[in-house]
Amino acid sequence: LVRTVTPRHRMPNPKAKKPKKLYQPQSISYPEDALRTSFYKDHPWELARPRIVLELDGKDHQHCDWSKGLRQPGVPLTGECVVQRQLHLMHAEKMSKRKAYDTARKEFYRLRQEEEIEKRIAVEEAKH
Repeated sequence: LVRTVTPRHRMPNPKAKKPKKLYQPQSISYPEDALRTSFYKDHPWELARPRIVLELDGKDHQHCDWSKGLRQPGVPLTGECVVQRQLHLMHAEKMSKRKAYDTARKEFYRLRQEEEIEKRIAVEEAKH
């Protein structure tokens, strides 16, 4: 008698389950993820703005000093700036999550308003 499958010496446990997520990668989460989610939930129109996703050397974060505010040299004003500024305020200034969010958001609104005014002035000057 030739058997292709080895015989079981005991009955299999019907309650035992095979691991289902054995080959799935673990989820990676960062502290910024929750901040980013809350910002884009409050400002969905920011996702509609065109963005340039480009890294020169992979170390772009080292060129930004978030202690000086949202406006960074060579970095366009986006929701990511608000998230990074809020994270900086929470760690360096020891602000609460809510207070840091309000501070970063107010800076963002002020800078967006300046951009809109500059755009409007440029359009007016181009007409005349």
